Amino acid sequence: MLFHRNITPYRDYLILVILIICALIIISSNHNRQIEYFKISMVGFISAVQKELVAINDYLDLKEKNQQVQSENIRLALENSFMHEMALENQRLRELIGFKQQHEMQLIAAQVIGKGNREGIQSIVLDVGSQDSVTKNMPIVVADGLVGKIFQVGGDYSLGQILFDQNFRVSGKVQRSRVDGIIHWEKGDFCLLKEVPKRSDVLIDDWIITSGYGEIFPPGLRIGQVSEISELPNDLFMYINVKPAVDFEKLEEVFLIKSSKPTR
Repeated sequence: MLFHRNITPYRDYLILVILIICALIIISSNHNRQIEYFKISMVGFISAVQKELVAINDYLDLKEKNQQVQSENIRLALENSFMHEMALENQRLRELIGFKQQHEMQLIAAQVIGKGNREGIQSIVLDVGSQDSVTKNMPIVVADGLVGKIFQVGGDYSLGQILFDQNFRVSGKVQRSRVDGIIHWEKGDFCLLKEVPKRSDVLIDDWIITSGYGEIFPPGLRIGQVSEISELPNDLFMYINVKPAVDFEKLEEVFLIKSSKPTR
């Protein structure tokens, strides 16, 4: 009775299979011409079906292998990207360490953890604050040159005002000729060296450095390079474009100058 209950749901399928088997036995034992032709046709059909099944199986295997190859390529690309980023970070850190050793200043290393524009001030957020001895107006630098200065300090963070800010000013000097001026940003990717009288000794590609006037910025920090010089007929001063030495789009690690006096 138990066997009967278990087989009842499949009874129709079982009957169909038995009938097909019987039909195949009858057909195989019959040598009628039409039956023989039917046998040949069935063999051809079955052979074609087998070929399609093999092709489908090969396609599925190839698709699976292709997915595995793509997955491996992505993994290798990610590993390569990670290693490249590590190499770039090591290069940046070596440059910063070299800058620190070259200038022999008391410096505080910091990471840029954010950028913003608050109340018209172009700023960067740093991961150091008062607990790291950071104070207001500390100059911010990288190996390439001047970045800006600290304008707000928290316990474990600080905000830096960068060169590309309309409120930022720094006294600059033409390194070659010692001509003085004021660095100021108005718009675009360049700063202006202002307050330079006409016919002053300024040339394209001259380096502009900090003059050291005032109590914030030490002398000799690179600000940028002269890219364009023009004069207006009724103006007493030259119009000098300066391309900043620092690439602000790629700013990641910086130093704060705690003291410009030699450490020794």
